[in-house]
Amino acid sequence: MKTARIQEQTLKTVIMQEHLLYILIMHDQELKTTVMQEHTQTTVTMQEQTLKTMIMQEQTLKTVIMQQKTLKITMMQEHTLKTLIMQEQELKTAVMQEQTLTTVIMQEQTLKNAIIQE
Repeated sequence: MKTARIQEQTLKTVIMQEHLLYILIMHDQELKTTVMQEHTQTTVTMQEQTLKTMIMQEQTLKTVIMQQKTLKITMMQEHTLKTLIMQEQELKTAVMQEQTLTTVIMQEQTLKNAIIQE
């Protein structure tokens, strides 16, 4: 009878140990799942940050490209303005030359008239 009681107690102990082992295994699995979820969340967060950084870099690049285009346009406008200034100067010179030529022609005509009258 004592042996039966010891065996029964041993069986109950084994059953309790199996139950505890099952609980530990389940808890371990939950912990592993939690760790994997945290790792996944960390990875997702890092990917989001990387994506945000890439979007900012793309926006910066677009801004730089726009600034380059604006600079090229400004340089072309500056070149056009310099060309116009040079053309204006050439035109002023031509007008002065024409006025000088007109004056010379008038003086020549005056001189011819004076010679004729003599």
